[in-house]
Amino acid sequence: MNQGRGTFIFSGAALLLCLALLLTPVSSQYADPCGSVLWPAKVWFQDEGEMVHATTPPCNDARMERVPIAAIVGVIGAGLGMAGFAFRRSTSRVDETPSPERRSSQPDR
Repeated sequence: MNQGRGTFIFSGAALLLCLALLLTPVSSQYADPCGSVLWPAKVWFQDEGEMVHATTPPCNDARMERVPIAAIVGVIGAGLGMAGFAFRRSTSRVDETPSPERRSSQPDR
C-alpha cells in the first residue's frame, strides 16, 4: 500500500471516529435524555425553585467528559491528514534539473 494513501485512510478513520464521538448520545446516571455533545437535549427541570429549560447538570458533565477525547482524536486525524498531504507533495515534486541522459549537448536557441 502506498504510504501516503495509508496515512489518508487512518486520517479519515480518526476524523470519522471524532465525529461519531461528538454525535453519539451520551448517558448519565439519571434517566434524563442527554443528547449528544453537539446537540444536547434540553429538558424542563427545577433549579432553586424555578423551572428551567436547559440541559441538566449530570448530562452537561457527561457531555463535557467526552469533549477532550473527541478533541484528541480529531487533532490526531487532522495531523495525519496534513502529514499525508505533505508526504504526497514531497514525493510528487519533479526534480528541477534533468538527468544526465536527458540533457542535450546543444544549447537551446
